[in-house]
Amino acid sequence: MPVGLAWDSLKAGLDSGRTLKQRKASAGRATGAHCQTSPQKHAAMTTYTDDTEIDDLVASFLSGNLPKAEWTHAAHFAAALWLLRHRPECAELAVMRGLIRAYNTATGTANASSSGYHETITIASMRTAKSFLETHPPNTPLFCVLDALMAGPPGRSDWLLAYWNRETLFSPDARSRWVDPDKAALPI
Repeated sequence: MPVGLAWDSLKAGLDSGRTLKQRKASAGRATGAHCQTSPQKHAAMTTYTDDTEIDDLVASFLSGNLPKAEWTHAAHFAAALWLLRHRPECAELAVMRGLIRAYNTATGTANASSSGYHETITIASMRTAKSFLETHPPNTPLFCVLDALMAGPPGRSDWLLAYWNRETLFSPDARSRWVDPDKAALPI
């Protein structure tokens, strides 16, 4: 699917005619507003309290209106989980690459050999998000899945350094194409 069509289709899916108040009420009923994850919160856990917040994050990301300061490590995984659950065809690498590059461009981040889109990190993160999402029942609220994911090793922004040497992971080569881990195999 061409990126432009994916973008338009995704935005249309988020703007399904329900108001934010209606979406929040629906999410509250569906989730009970409680996660069945570890009761111990830590710094890496998210601040999302229902799935409508993730819906809103994805809508802002897709429109290019999400402030860069809000495009956090947890927000990256929230968007990945949302796309994998709601629009798996748009979580395919070619579309994902286009969505991230478009967001970077919209927020003034250059997609270059030293900044912006990173192919190896994107692939590793999407594989991890997909594998983790598959371990949860399909009706598990995404904000709960995200909290559980952030409670594990991927919740650390440096989690990939367990698998790649820093020099390898942040090389222009790894930014432009998939580079296999050089320390340990990914556990997925």
